[in-house]
Amino acid sequence: KELSKIDYRESMLNHYYQNPSAFQQYLSFGRQKDKIGFRGSVGIDRSRSNVRSSNSARTTFSQFISYKPIEKLKIDLSVDHSSSNSTLPLGANDYPISIGGGRGNLYPYAELIGKDGGAASIPRTYNPYYLSQLNDKGLMDWGYRPLEEIAMSQSINKMGLTNGSVNVQYSV
Repeated sequence: KELSKIDYRESMLNHYYQNPSAFQQYLSFGRQKDKIGFRGSVGIDRSRSNVRSSNSARTTFSQFISYKPIEKLKIDLSVDHSSSNSTLPLGANDYPISIGGGRGNLYPYAELIGKDGGAASIPRTYNPYYLSQLNDKGLMDWGYRPLEEIAMSQSINKMGLTNGSVNVQYSV
């Protein structure tokens, strides 16, 4: 292949980046009748960023009940719940890829996809010749494959919050 026909930005567009999206839905409902009132809501948010394997989701639920058994007494109950999940790649590199080791950015004609269709190793921090000698001695493979790094190291955050309250009012 001619080097002028190779551009790793295309590999990043096809295998690293994705179209971001956001999805939101919200439903609210309520009813008041005689001595009792009710309000509630449910919400769902889903989004993904421009980097593959990066997404977030949130669900919310809220409920409020008001009860007035006699003229001077009012009782309010409320419950709110929110849960969220997010996933972010930790080892991901945006364009341009910084290769470290006293050098600047990766050369534009680097191939991120190998001849076998899998993620190719690119030089980063250490000399590739030195790394190949380590592999020959039975040590771990320290090759850097940006397209594999996206899925290999992720930060997964899960959070839930529930809040409830009771309010009693008596008028004298």
